[in-house]
Amino acid sequence: MKLINNLLIPLILSNSVLAESSVEIKGLDPIQEKLYSSHLSSDGEKWTCLNSTDVQINITQLNDGICDCPDGSDEPGTAACNVINEKSHSNELFYCKNEGFIPRYIDKSLVDDGVCDCCDCSDESNRIGENICSDLKEMYHSVIDGELTRAELGKSQLISYFKKAKIDIKEPSGENGLLNNLKGDIKSLHNEINVNNELIKTELNHYLSKLRQEDPILFQYEQIDFELLLDSLNATYDEIVLNSRMFTDIVHILETLAGSFNPSLNDRVVNNNVYQFQDEIARLRGEEKIGIDAKTDDEQREQLIEYFTHELPNVFWKGESSHPPEYVVKKAQFVQMLIQGKVEYTKTVFKYIDEFKAIMQDIVDNRNVNVQDEGVKDAIQMYTDYMQSYARALKKHKVVLSKRFISEMDKLINVVEINVSKILIEEEKEINNGERNVLMGFVSNLLNIDDNSNRKMLSQLKQQIAVRKNSIKGFTRDLNIKEKELATLEELQDVANEEEKASNKKLYLITELIETLPTELTCVKDLINGYKYSLCLDSATQAGFIYQIEDRENGNEVLIGNFDKTYLDKHLIKHNYLDKIKVDNLDEDIDILEHLTNSTTTVGETHHYLGPLENVNNGFIATFIEGDACWNGPLRSATVLVKCSNEFKINSVHEMTKCNYQFDVEGPWGCNF
Repeated sequence: MKLINNLLIPLILSNSVLAESSVEIKGLDPIQEKLYSSHLSSDGEKWTCLNSTDVQINITQLNDGICDCPDGSDEPGTAACNVINEKSHSNELFYCKNEGFIPRYIDKSLVDDGVCDCCDCSDESNRIGENICSDLKEMYHSVIDGELTRAELGKSQLISYFKKAKIDIKEPSGENGLLNNLKGDIKSLHNEINVNNELIKTELNHYLSKLRQEDPILFQYEQIDFELLLDSLNATYDEIVLNSRMFTDIVHILETLAGSFNPSLNDRVVNNNVYQFQDEIARLRGEEKIGIDAKTDDEQREQLIEYFTHELPNVFWKGESSHPPEYVVKKAQFVQMLIQGKVEYTKTVFKYIDEFKAIMQDIVDNRNVNVQDEGVKDAIQMYTDYMQSYARALKKHKVVLSKRFISEMDKLINVVEINVSKILIEEEKEINNGERNVLMGFVSNLLNIDDNSNRKMLSQLKQQIAVRKNSIKGFTRDLNIKEKELATLEELQDVANEEEKASNKKLYLITELIETLPTELTCVKDLINGYKYSLCLDSATQAGFIYQIEDRENGNEVLIGNFDKTYLDKHLIKHNYLDKIKVDNLDEDIDILEHLTNSTTTVGETHHYLGPLENVNNGFIATFIEGDACWNGPLRSATVLVKCSNEFKINSVHEMTKCNYQFDVEGPWGCNF
C-alpha cells in the first residue's frame, strides 16, 4: 500500500516552498519542498521535471493547468495530470495548508470543482468560499477537550487499579518473567489443593468416626447432602419464577389489549379473543383462586432456604425448636410436598400460558389488517417482544426434580421422622421432692455440660472441614485463572510481530486486572431507552454476562449473552468514535469529520486525524454469546466496545443485526497505558 508519509504535520508551516524563488506552489506537500527546490535552475527561471530530467520548463508553467512533464510533477496543485508518480506521488494528492487548523490531503479530482474542500479554500482558484479554519479549530477543541480530560482521568484510574491489584505492568525479569511467575504460581496452587484434599480426607474420617461413636442421630443427619438439596432447590425455583413471569407477562399483554382496543371497529377475531380471555381469566381468578406470582415464589424460596440452613440445624445440632416434635415432623413432610406440588403445578401454569398465547397468536394471524386499531398494534408488538424474550423457556414446557434431590429429601424425611422425638424431649414434670429436684438438676446440668462440650467440638470439626473445602474452591478457581493466563502468554511467545506482542501483553494485563478486582468495579448498570442493562466483564468466575430488564414492575428479564472473549482493536474503536462525532454534529453547518479526513494514495481508503486522541484508547472489546433465543431468530449475542474514561458506564445500545447488539461503553478498561 502506497501512503504519503507524515500525513499530519504542524499547524503553522512556512510559506516558503522554493527557497530560491518567490513563486509559491499550490498543493505541494512541505516535505517535498527540498525535492522541488533541487530541480530549480540557478537563475530561478527554469524547472526540471522530477522523473524526466531531460525535460525543462519555465517556472511559470508550474500549476498552469497544462501537463508539461511526462510524470505530471509540474501540476501538484491542479487536476490537469492523471499520471501516477511512483517516486513522489506528487500527482495523486492535493495538500491543504489550512493555516489555523489541521493540514490535510484531498484527492486531486476535488481541485477546482467549485466546492471548497480545504477549510482555507486553497483548492479553488477563484476562492469561491470563505475561510472556515478558525471555526473548525473551535469545533475541534469543543469535541476533543472533554474527551482528553476523561481519558487522562481514566488512565490514572486504570493505573491505580493495577496498583490496588498488585499487578506490575512492567514485565519483571525480562521477557519470560510473567511466564515463569505463572508457572510457579500454578505449581504452588496444585500443591495447596493436594495438601488440603488429603487433610480433608483425614479430618472427615475423624469427624464421621466421632459422630458415629458419640452422636448416632447427628451422624445420620450429616449423611444427607444438603449442598445438593440447596443447589437443586435454587435451580428449580429459578425455573418456577421464570414460569410465573411468563404467565404474568402474557396476562398483562392481554389485559392491556382488553383495556385499549376499540370493540366498535368490529374486528371479529380481536373482539372474540378478547372476550374469551376476559371470561377465562375471571374464571381462573374466581373459581380456582389462581395465585401465580414471581415475587411470592422468590419469598417462598427464601423461606425454604431458611428452613434447610437454620431451622433444621437448630433442631439436630442444638436440640432447639419452638414447636413440639409432631409439628417438626409434619413441617418436614409439608416442605417435601410443597416443593413437589410447586413443580407439579408448573404443568398447569404452562397450560394457561399456552392458552393465552394461542389467543394472542390468533389475533396476530387472523385479525383484519385493514382495521387500524392502535391498541391492537401495541399489543402485537408487546407479544412479539414477549416471544423473543422467552423463546428458550417456552420450548422447555416442564420443570423436573432430579432423582438425587428426591432421594436426598426421602432420606431427610426418614431421619426427621425417626429421630426428632428423641431429640426434642419434653421437660419432665417437676417432682415434689425438693432435694431430689436439686440433685436431678445438678446431674442434668453435668450431662448437659458434657453433651454441649461434645457438640461444640463436633461443630468445630465440621466448620474446619467447611473452611478447608471453601479454600479448595478458591485455590481451584485461582488455578483455572492462572492456567488460562499461562495459555495466553504461551501463545504470545509464538507471535513474531513485536507490535502485536505488545498489544497482546496489554490485553493479558487488563484481563488479569478485571479477573482480580471485585465485581462492583467490573460490573455496570444503566438505563437505556426504557431498559435496564446489567453488564459484567468478569470472566474468571464465569460470571460475565449482559442482562436486559424492562423498566417496569416485574419487568421481563432477558439474557443478552454470557462472556466469551476479549481482544484489542484500536481501528474499530476509532471508527466507532468517528461515527459518534458525525452523529453528534449532524445539526452543524460545517461537517467537521470531513475536515479531519485525509485521502491516501490507495483508492477508496482514507485516514482520519484525531490528534491527541489517537492513542488514548487501547481498543478493548469484549464479546458475549449464547444469550436467550429470539423469537424465530438466533441466540442473542453482543459486542462491547470500550473507550477510555474514568467512569464505567453504558452510553448506548444498538441492534446491529437480528438479535446481535453493540454496546458503546466507556471506562478505565479502554485506556492505553
